[in-house]
Amino acid sequence: MTSDPTQDYNAWEYNVKWEKHGHQLLFELLNEPNDFKFPPGKFFLEMGSDRGEGSTKVLAELANKLELTFITVDMNPELCQNALKIVQAINPKFSAECDRGEDFIANFFGDGDIAVLYLDAYDTMPVGADLPSDIKEPYIKNMGKWSNEEAWNMHLKCSEIADKKLMPGGLICFDDMWRQGGMYGHWAMRSKGFMAVPWLLSQEYEEIKYVDGCVVLRKPQV
Repeated sequence: MTSDPTQDYNAWEYNVKWEKHGHQLLFELLNEPNDFKFPPGKFFLEMGSDRGEGSTKVLAELANKLELTFITVDMNPELCQNALKIVQAINPKFSAECDRGEDFIANFFGDGDIAVLYLDAYDTMPVGADLPSDIKEPYIKNMGKWSNEEAWNMHLKCSEIADKKLMPGGLICFDDMWRQGGMYGHWAMRSKGFMAVPWLLSQEYEEIKYVDGCVVLRKPQV
């Protein structure tokens, strides 16, 4: 395999169209007047802290405006330390936790505690390609391994556990999501929610907004 994956895969498989990131879509949906109602004090949870895209700062500022309690979670201690500085500069009550996402959701929250969940953890790549070493090494160091299957299952587990923890009408946003012909995951199954999004839709979650690169779903009101 060459060092440039685009030399080994068709362009449509690797160079997916990317309209925007999930944190940008959430900001657009929630920053302006809208029909979403979140009681003050509910939680806004980011799964996968910022690595340079600015998501943690954008989402923490949005949570502060919405009067929601913001927490960002990541397995990488260095990212957690950096994220803690970012969020506490916005609100000293906000926090950054170093933990597995599925474990944190299961152990920290009660039923209906979460208003907004942003899932952008555990990277995926086109089938057969490998992550860049600077991104892959922290997964090996902190989790012991990396694979697309692990990433898909992690996002599915988070979604299954979060289903009860999310308030009625709460939102789940997935970053790195693509679909083709109306179906999710066809872009070489690179989508992080390849398994999770179809499961949530089977639980009658509503697709609020999809653009190439991300999707927002809403839990049924009742």
